[in-house]
Amino acid sequence: MCLFFVRVYAQDQEKANRPTFHSISSHDLLRYAAELSSEKYKGRLSGSPGYQAAASWVAGQLKQAGVKPGLNDGTYFQWFPNAYSDVLTPGSVTLLPGNNNQQKEYRFPDDYYPGSNSASGTVSGEVVYVGFGISAPELNYDDYHNIDVKGKIVLMETGVPYNGNDSALQKWEPYSYHRYKFQRARDLGAAGLLYVSKIANPNTSYLEGFVYAHIGEPVAEELFAGTGQKYAETHAAIVKNIRPNSFLLNKKVKISASTRYFPDSRSCNVIGIIEGADPQLKNYNWHSENRLLPSPARQYRRTDS
Repeated sequence: MCLFFVRVYAQDQEKANRPTFHSISSHDLLRYAAELSSEKYKGRLSGSPGYQAAASWVAGQLKQAGVKPGLNDGTYFQWFPNAYSDVLTPGSVTLLPGNNNQQKEYRFPDDYYPGSNSASGTVSGEVVYVGFGISAPELNYDDYHNIDVKGKIVLMETGVPYNGNDSALQKWEPYSYHRYKFQRARDLGAAGLLYVSKIANPNTSYLEGFVYAHIGEPVAEELFAGTGQKYAETHAAIVKNIRPNSFLLNKKVKISASTRYFPDSRSCNVIGIIEGADPQLKNYNWHSENRLLPSPARQYRRTDS
């Protein structure tokens, strides 16, 4: 993610800048995009060797353009810890035979995505629908009330059931994070998880031994077959009434994942400085402008919802 802070002082300054803007070539921009999306960087997953190679290339471009390093150590790289996982194969999601249903192998990528931070291994068990996977006593809401998920596969929604755009939404925010949902399921003894949304979001959590996959709504609807309820209607009712409706689906599922976890990896921001030409403005203390740069108490937060 890049943040650009721009202050416009006058229209005449904008006119003066036009030649510079027009000197930017769309061909150069396409060349940069082609380079960074090339196979040799393998998707540039943050923390991976491919990402670090891409960061080095960007730093090289900055140096070639005469942009000064932005770090006090004379480099362009602002390093920070960044664990990541490699997904080695698509894995599998299988509906097991029983209760009048036949075994079914779901198809990647039409029916499911492998969990991008899933543990490696195979788990199987009964499927329990747990709505949004939230326990929030202060909001008088608990998807796990009177439901046992120990050793089972939980079928879970992303997000929160509250969709109002008001101050109450802030109270629900902590429960929207994937990390919270996964940890809560694990704490209650769930063996694995089927996440209803084919997002494969890398900001999900890695939990040792916890295997999961993302599924599409048609798969969820199939898992509801024979329960007397329909998935879409059940989901809509929970949101409408903000009332949990968790229950056993009388289905068994097996989830397999093949991944490799790198807990000690790191990633970086690439930072360069272009000094201004104005003798006064180039030394302006931008950090004093709270409207432009947040104070340490109000740092930007990367959310995972």
